[in-house]
Amino acid sequence: MRYPAHEKLEIILLADNTHQPFKRTLEDLGIPRSTFYVWYDHYCKSGVEAFEDQKSHPAQI
Repeated sequence: MRYPAHEKLEIILLADNTHQPFKRTLEDLGIPRSTFYVWYDHYCKSGVEAFEDQKSHPAQI
C-alpha cells in the first residue's frame, strides 16, 4: 500500500511524540518497521519537504 505524503508525516510525528516505543506504535498502525525507517531517514535529512507530494513526469522517448 502506498501512503500519501501527509500520512507519512503524520505517522512519523505520531511515533515521535508517543510515550511507547516506535516498534509498538508501528505494530498498532500496521506499518512495517523497514518502511517507517526509510520515511524517518528522509524526514531526518530533509524535514517536512521530504514529504511534499511530487508530480510525476511522463517518460521521455
